[in-house]
Amino acid sequence: MTPDAVLALLDTLCAGTGAAPPRRIHVVGCEPAALDEGIGLSPRVAAAVPEAVRMVTELVRQEAAV
Repeated sequence: MTPDAVLALLDTLCAGTGAAPPRRIHVVGCEPAALDEGIGLSPRVAAAVPEAVRMVTELVRQEAAV
């Protein structure tokens, strides 16, 4: 799904449940080296996962402190 489709779905889900949409949304992504069909991560993307986890963890900590 494209980012705009995901964000639109979030609005739809919030409206359907009566929940308020989040004030802010952080997007952490990784550009794939290839878009070929297959299972699993490429070695380059797999190597980027620990840094992405660190970034998400830090964003969650920052949001919790607000």
